[in-house]
Amino acid sequence: MTYVEYDFTHNQYYDKLQSIYNSIEPDINTNTHINKLNLEFNVFQGDITKDIKWTWASNLKTLKHFCDFFTSINLKEKLLHFSKKEFIIRGASFITLNKSIIQDSEFHLDAVSHYDTAETNILTIIFPLFEIQKNVGGLEYKENEENKIYKYNTNKIIIWDSCKFQHRTQPYNVEHPVKRVLVSVNLSTNYDWSKKVINNSLQYQGNKLLIE
Repeated sequence: MTYVEYDFTHNQYYDKLQSIYNSIEPDINTNTHINKLNLEFNVFQGDITKDIKWTWASNLKTLKHFCDFFTSINLKEKLLHFSKKEFIIRGASFITLNKSIIQDSEFHLDAVSHYDTAETNILTIIFPLFEIQKNVGGLEYKENEENKIYKYNTNKIIIWDSCKFQHRTQPYNVEHPVKRVLVSVNLSTNYDWSKKVINNSLQYQGNKLLIE
């Protein structure tokens, strides 16, 4: 299983996400809870990639800014590639690294369940919020036991089945720390098992806003 990618055009909703991130960036390294402009985030130190941080939308008003962007690029139509079932956004975050060296990064699946079948019921969507240097932290993934690299593009979203796509942050070594900011959104169908699996996975990664 691999990813699919779609072009999109930057718009006011993309610009708004950039503006929100810029307003909270000074707080991400010093706080675990951020409340600014009536928007709330909680910050979680990840363990799959050393020094990575997830900054999660932790109330519905904050989550709406992410949802508005995806509505503006007609996400529902793009998800038909995977299934005709309805997908609901269960969590949204900024994923940040600001390091010169990343060595410790593990291949993983975003969600694991013995209920999973050949059909898709849980999805991950990622895109970069700012331009990322070409030699810094792409997406390394496995396809037919072969390791491949995807380089993020600020005009493309990528989508994959969370239960079937093994990936990690591509290790890198550059002279100076470089800001790397991704938007990550997790979705599932309304099956009880898929909701439970993705919510449990997101809780483990620090998400506190559970969408039932």
